Amino acid sequence: MPPEFKFEPYTTFYKPHNAYWLARAAGLAYTRKASDDASPDGNVILRELKAWDVGFSEVITFNNKSSQAFVAKHDGGGIFGSPGFVIIAFRGTDEKADWADNLGVWAVDFPAERGAAPLGRVHGGFYRAFLDIWEDKGPDDQFTMQEVLARDDYRRKPFWITGHSLGGALASVCSFNFAYYDVPFYGTYTFGQPRPSKRDLKRHFDAEAKQRYFRFQNNNDVVSRVPQRLAGYTHVGTFLYIDNEQNLTSDVGAWFQFTDRVDGLKAFVRERAQGGAFRDHDIAQYIEALEKNIGRNPAGL
Repeated sequence: MPPEFKFEPYTTFYKPHNAYWLARAAGLAYTRKASDDASPDGNVILRELKAWDVGFSEVITFNNKSSQAFVAKHDGGGIFGSPGFVIIAFRGTDEKADWADNLGVWAVDFPAERGAAPLGRVHGGFYRAFLDIWEDKGPDDQFTMQEVLARDDYRRKPFWITGHSLGGALASVCSFNFAYYDVPFYGTYTFGQPRPSKRDLKRHFDAEAKQRYFRFQNNNDVVSRVPQRLAGYTHVGTFLYIDNEQNLTSDVGAWFQFTDRVDGLKAFVRERAQGGAFRDHDIAQYIEALEKNIGRNPAGL
C-alpha cells in the first residue's frame, strides 16, 4: 500500500515525500488514451490524482509530435490540508521515434528567441520537443502549456516540474526557460534523464537553481549517460544516486559509483540476456526506491 499523500509546495529544500509523489506523477505521464493514440488520458490521470488527494481539481494534457505532458492543479485543502500547487509532468521515451530526439547531439543557443542574449547551448532535439508543447498546439490540444500556466488560477500557485527519461530532459528545458524568464518554480525532480545542456548553460543555471533541481539516477541506468560527455554535454542540478541496494545517496564519489555499477552490471548483464537490459531505467524502479527512502533525507541535503 503506498504512503499517505503528503506534499510540501512552499519549500525549495529536498523533501523525500515530494520526490516520491513527483516520481509517481512522472509515471502517470505515460498514461495513454489508447494504444494507437499517444495523447495522455486526462480523465484517468485526474482520477488517479484524486485517489491520492481530493484537492486535485483539474488536469490539462498536451500532445504534439513526439512530445506529451500534463499539468495538474491542486486547489489546496484536501484530506491533509495541503496548500495549492501545480505539477508539470513530461512524458519520457515512449516510442522509437522519440529516440531520434533523444540521441541527436546538435546544440543550439538558449534561449533561441530573437533579440535574447543566450546563456549557453542546449540539446537541440530536447529544446525543439519542449517548444512543441510550450508554444505550439497539437491537433487535439485546446491550449499551449504556456497559455495554461499564464492563467490566474495557475500562475499564482507554486510550480513543480517532473519527468522521467526524455521527460526529464524536457523538464530540464522547462526549468531553464522558467529561470531565464523569471517564472517562479519551487522544485524540479527528474528521473533517469539524459544530459540536456553544454557546460556554459549549466554554469548559469546551477548558479541560480541547483539547490531546487534534483536529478536521480538508478544504478546502471544507461539513459543518464547520453548524449556522450565527449560531445560536451553535461547534467545540471543536484545529483542523487540510487545504488544497487536501493540506498539513496548524494554527492557520490566517482570511485564509489564505479564499484557499485560493477555490482549492478552483473545483474544488468544477466537481465539483458533475459530481455531486461533497461530495468534500471524503468520509472517503477525509481518509485520503488523512493518509497523505500521516504522516511529519510540523503546525507548532505
